[in-house]
Amino acid sequence: MVQQVINAVEVATNQLDPHALGAMMADDVVIELNINMLGQQQVVSPNKDEYIEVLSQAWTHFEGYQYQRTETDIDLHEDRAVVRAKVRESMVINGQKVAGTSSEEVEIRLVGGEPKITHVVGFSSL
Repeated sequence: MVQQVINAVEVATNQLDPHALGAMMADDVVIELNINMLGQQQVVSPNKDEYIEVLSQAWTHFEGYQYQRTETDIDLHEDRAVVRAKVRESMVINGQKVAGTSSEEVEIRLVGGEPKITHVVGFSSL
């Protein structure tokens, strides 16, 4: 069940489908993104709808986008699974190739009987 969610996230991301990604998230998902882009540090905490909207807008500008998990560690608990992963991303934006790495920690819980992402913490450098 947890591996299915992880695989679905990878497919949705590589297909640049923010709505498929959003379908795997609980409505009250907590998202915290720590982004270091060209030496500028930024922390953003969008709600689910804001996150999907940002992805929808950003992904329209990407060409040749690639998302690849390089390490995945799954800790199973009685009421949740915690997934830690290293991710490599690359893309072309306005003719410039951009590549980066991130580490992500995602919590998956059963919500209404379905596995849903309930908490995301990401650290990215581009």
